[in-house]
Amino acid sequence: MPLHDNNVLVWQERPSNILVIKRPGESIEKPFAHLINYIINVWNLNAYVEDSELTQEYLKNMKEIFSNQKFDPRIKKFSPKDKSIIDLIVSLGGDGTLIYVSSLFQVIFKFK
Repeated sequence: MPLHDNNVLVWQERPSNILVIKRPGESIEKPFAHLINYIINVWNLNAYVEDSELTQEYLKNMKEIFSNQKFDPRIKKFSPKDKSIIDLIVSLGGDGTLIYVSSLFQVIFKFK
């Protein structure tokens, strides 16, 4: 008997808005930047990030996402008003990052 069942997530509609939250510090900057690039340039989706990330040089140094002194328009600053349009959250970090993300979305979801 297997320890777990294989589960598959099936979207009713293709997601279009992905929130990416990373833990503080430099250790995860490169994977974070590459993930943002992948979301917008391979999947052609919107990537929402925290305002503090939009001032960081490591993102501004990636010509795939930052050119002519501005970010690609698919990179958006996350604010509390955007909660209802977020389709998927990616948390890059540990328990603390996950707890932080959950504090941003203090709502009870009812699944059908």
